[in-house]
Amino acid sequence: MKIPLLLLAVASALIYNATCQAQTTLRIDIGEIQADQWRAQNLQLQVQRDQGQLQIEKLQHPRLPAAARIQLHCAQIQWQPLRCADAQARATLEQLAEINTTFSARWQTPAHWQLSLAQLHATATYNSDDGRIASDRLQLSGSAELRHQAGQTTLALALSAAQGQAYREPFFLDLAAHPLHLDVQLSLPDDAPLQLHLLHAQQIGVGTLTLRGEIDPHAWRAPPWLHLHANIEDARAASTLYLQPLLATHALQNTALSGAVQMQLDWRDGAPVAFSSHLQDVGVDIPRWHSTVENLEGELNWHANDAARAQSQLQWRRGQIGRIPIAASTLRLSARARDITVQTPATLPLLDGGVRIQTLAIQNLGTPHMAAQFAARIIPISLSQLCQALGWPVFSGTLAGDLPGLRYQQRRLDLEGALHAAVFDGDIRISNLQILDPLGALPRIRTDLQLRQLDLTAVTSAFNFGRISGRLDGDVNGLRLLGWQPVAMDAHVYSTPGDRSRKRISQRAIDSISAVGGGPTGVLSRGFLRFFDAFAYRRIEWRCVLNNNICTMSGTHAPATDGGYTLVQGRGVPRIDIIGHNPQINWPLLMAQLKAALNSPTVEVR
Repeated sequence: MKIPLLLLAVASALIYNATCQAQTTLRIDIGEIQADQWRAQNLQLQVQRDQGQLQIEKLQHPRLPAAARIQLHCAQIQWQPLRCADAQARATLEQLAEINTTFSARWQTPAHWQLSLAQLHATATYNSDDGRIASDRLQLSGSAELRHQAGQTTLALALSAAQGQAYREPFFLDLAAHPLHLDVQLSLPDDAPLQLHLLHAQQIGVGTLTLRGEIDPHAWRAPPWLHLHANIEDARAASTLYLQPLLATHALQNTALSGAVQMQLDWRDGAPVAFSSHLQDVGVDIPRWHSTVENLEGELNWHANDAARAQSQLQWRRGQIGRIPIAASTLRLSARARDITVQTPATLPLLDGGVRIQTLAIQNLGTPHMAAQFAARIIPISLSQLCQALGWPVFSGTLAGDLPGLRYQQRRLDLEGALHAAVFDGDIRISNLQILDPLGALPRIRTDLQLRQLDLTAVTSAFNFGRISGRLDGDVNGLRLLGWQPVAMDAHVYSTPGDRSRKRISQRAIDSISAVGGGPTGVLSRGFLRFFDAFAYRRIEWRCVLNNNICTMSGTHAPATDGGYTLVQGRGVPRIDIIGHNPQINWPLLMAQLKAALNSPTVEVR
């Protein structure tokens, strides 16, 4: 038994006494009533001819944040059928909230009654014990009508909130900045699911949301059907209020949108079955990925049915991936169930070149079994433009080659075959590439690299290292990176076998290489050799086996004195051999000092 039914029983008894005994005034006081976790204390009910009032000093329930005080006053009472008009009600929750409203009520039978609320005003300042729900001077106004007839209960509700602040983890709303209006129309048959005829929410400066459907109160998480339509007029405001709080601890945190979006979602038997959206002048900014898209237009469509392929098209004017700018382009794709396929071929313009996509498909999106396939050809990209975009030292050449196949499965990205890039008038080959958890905070990378016939003049001219001419080969086996930082490798670089080009090395380059091996710097500039700008050499060779942040180094097979190793084997007169003396060097310290050295007119690496 609920408290309202108890009060109805008490009221009926009083009315019965009033009509039977013709008493002018009746009053009843009840100390306490308890039922179904409800507890009411100090009830006072008074009826005087055609007026009545009810006061409950303290009403408690486990789901109420505080005890409530209820006051009802009915100025006009009609007895048959029971009707209350020109009535007022007030409820207070121990300084947390206050509700005032005018109302009218009509009672014929338990199967036929009506309650109407008008001029409803409520204020609330509340903080839950766990801090997940709060409000500060929140003000609500509106009206409602609740009735039961013909075997069903219906509700029509209109609410507005234009003052105060509200918080429901993780969302915070300043209603003065973005007032909210809500209209609800629903019916609940006695023996059928709830029918949501309309739920319409409008937030000024953001957009509107409309929801219709059918909901089983006993299984509300799996509604038989729902249809949602959203019209986001200002995606920037919507992303600030609703998207960014959801992504606060995600890699996509601080993602911002702009423009306008219309979308529809259909839900059947507890699962989404169809989605469509229209994008108008949308902007996307992902700060942590240094990625943006501007003037994004098009349609995004999806269907849950495996047999139905929903076609989509997106086009944009400009953007950037990482720090690499992308030009205007169009992308067509199809989506069904958890699979997305890009219609190929498709071209993604990057700088003065681009990527021509030959295969791009994703399966089981959003599940632990997500998989993807990608294959593309790199349309030659100027390395000078690429370096400028990435903030690297500028050097000449082009980046070109094929991505024969990238496969993502079980949180692992594998390169099928090898990636070739034309760099420094030579070739770089990447093979056995494997990236574990590429979308995580600390990806783990394994790969092998081959460098063939790189032009050392082009390489050294890109850095403040000194000048070296000749050709260079290299092999980096077992390269492992954690969070994009090397943690293990066997790196071996050496003069290209059979290279007949002119091999010269400048004093600055000699100092740089000597410092890497732990030798003295600036020696040549203090003797007669300072009159020579460059020296001939026979061979360059350097090897580093990296493990536990220690680089174990070696050089050519040429003998060296004092237990050292030869990094550069000289040739001719005057002959200069560069000898390394430190076989083991701390890798992070070496990298930090080399970075500083490249930006300094003199070199000193310890």
